[in-house]
Amino acid sequence: MRRYTERHLVILAVAIGLALTVLTVWAVAQQGQALHARELADLRHAAVQAAAERTAALRSDLDRAFEGARVSWQMGRAPELERFLGRQRLWSWAVLRGADGSWSPYPLATARKPGDALAAALVNAAAALSDETDDDVRFRVVRSQGGEPAVLALWRLGATEWLGLAAPAANVLERYWSAPNDASWRIARSGDATDQERLCHLGPQFGDADLVPSDEVAGRLAADSRRRAALVAATAVGSAAAWAIVIWLMLRAVARQRELVRLQRRFVADVSHELKTPLTMIRLLAETLQDGRVRDPDRARTYYETITREAERLSVLLDGILDFSRAEAGRKPPVLEECDVADVARQAWALFEPQFAAEGFERKLEIAPDLPAIRADGAALQQVFVNLLQNAYRYAGDGRFVRLSVARDGYLIVITIEDHGIGMTRAQLERLGDSFYRAEDTRVRQARGTGLGLAIVNHIVRAHGGKLEVQSRPRQGSTFTVWIPFEPRTQAGHAAQR
Repeated sequence: MRRYTERHLVILAVAIGLALTVLTVWAVAQQGQALHARELADLRHAAVQAAAERTAALRSDLDRAFEGARVSWQMGRAPELERFLGRQRLWSWAVLRGADGSWSPYPLATARKPGDALAAALVNAAAALSDETDDDVRFRVVRSQGGEPAVLALWRLGATEWLGLAAPAANVLERYWSAPNDASWRIARSGDATDQERLCHLGPQFGDADLVPSDEVAGRLAADSRRRAALVAATAVGSAAAWAIVIWLMLRAVARQRELVRLQRRFVADVSHELKTPLTMIRLLAETLQDGRVRDPDRARTYYETITREAERLSVLLDGILDFSRAEAGRKPPVLEECDVADVARQAWALFEPQFAAEGFERKLEIAPDLPAIRADGAALQQVFVNLLQNAYRYAGDGRFVRLSVARDGYLIVITIEDHGIGMTRAQLERLGDSFYRAEDTRVRQARGTGLGLAIVNHIVRAHGGKLEVQSRPRQGSTFTVWIPFEPRTQAGHAAQR
């Protein structure tokens, strides 16, 4: 049931991660598009304003030109109108509809006279334009076959008379757009192929040209688009990677929790076994003594000694569990006082030396002379020695060797316990010190223990500001090294006391 729930939680986390990743990527993409649209809108607004200003300037110039043409026509008819056109820099041609309704192109001089095709196109365009609306000024782009487009502006002279002025579209664009005050756009003439987005259509008064972003602005917009695309891709990859890490951490936490539950169950089983054996022994011997079945006083004394020894063993086991519980909860800080590490080491060695001798161990005790007294918890340090020596005894295997060394390295007390026992693999070393952990090796499982010894050692060493290091190889033994720092003043004070 628990695995079923965990699997569903993982699936839910993956679904949420994917949904949030898609939402994040969509939001970043939408923001990028909004920024692009805003920048284009600003460009369009500026282009429309510029077009309105130039259209106003064109109409103002046209009003003066039409007035001059009207006066010239009234003063001298065709000859005066041709002289007027000759003085114009922009408006090269004219078409005129008189009172009789016929259209005539001007000038008639050979040098400025429009070609037959253009003249016909101007007349036809003017005739069609005069029938469309009642605007005072009307514009039309005129294209003669094989010729450049021209801009025709038509103006009513009277009830039936119309006057049109025409100029090449290129000249009109050069006159009003040759020196723009903003380099954000360029002119795309009618018929020019362009793949750039149009900012503004200039209308027939400017030859149906368009304003499009300048090459510099287009390049910047393209670069911005590429950056936004890269940002979207990076966001997608980053979000997916972040959620992948979160899901991986969650899976790792779930696996860790499963392993912890498994270790706790095994710890309960080991502790139950450790408790059951001495309790069974105590109960059996106590019942035997209670029933009076032991008549021999020496044998009864042996039973009493066994009961006492097993009770002490139970007490040690329970004390270890309680010590670990207090250390995990942080309720057992070290009691720092003047401590002679050499004496603590000798006392711990004395507890195990008879067992080592009985089992045929090669024993070495190396304690450097004149070790300084340090501020430490003597009882806790003795527990460190006892636990490490106990491991050397339990997992000795066929290598009956143990060495305890206590030395000084600068302002560090270095404690080394070496054995030639069964050793540990790299995987076991990585798990060493984990709560409740005991290796799956059969030789380890056969030895008594709860898996708390090294965890307690680690807590004690860290509480003293020290460090525990283990070097080991399978079937070659292990070396446990503990560094305990001390302050220089402690040494000076100890020397003064002496």
